[in-house]
Amino acid sequence: MKHSTFAAICAALSISSATAGPYAGLAIGNRSHQELPQAAGPALQPADRDSPLVAYGGYQLSENWAVEGGYGRMSDTRFTAAAGRAKAESSLAYLAGRWSAPLGESTSWYAKLGVARNALRVEGAGSIDGKEHALRPMGALGIAYHIAPRLALTGELASYGRVQSAGLRKSHTIVQAGLRFGF
Repeated sequence: MKHSTFAAICAALSISSATAGPYAGLAIGNRSHQELPQAAGPALQPADRDSPLVAYGGYQLSENWAVEGGYGRMSDTRFTAAAGRAKAESSLAYLAGRWSAPLGESTSWYAKLGVARNALRVEGAGSIDGKEHALRPMGALGIAYHIAPRLALTGELASYGRVQSAGLRKSHTIVQAGLRFGF
């Protein structure tokens, strides 16, 4: 029993040399949901609407499995509060396992599961000031269209979690499109 279990684990973790290798990518997405702090004064109004940018890299372990990590600059927001101007910057870093399966000759779908560290820094006049980090589970579902053997267009719905600081709440759930390069 012990030998068959060991053999099954070794077979599951074996790396196929034909599909193994590093990859990297960039993705741009839509702005995630945010709730601005409430103040006794003029209405708070966001001024900037930057699109989130995520850079990632990974290692393809087999035809179906990969390990991936990335960093995302999610958004920078400037707003007016009762005590003056304020700004918020949000980012994340993640580590995930990725499973993929072919849908056709040049198309595949994938799922990611892992953990993300969300960060939010708020700076401003008065009591609107703070910096928080939150470790949250993350997941994503996506599709890849392979333009060439080592180049793919990707589209995915990703949920990296949420974080709150100084009354500002950011949800890092985005739809993103990008390019993935294999080496």
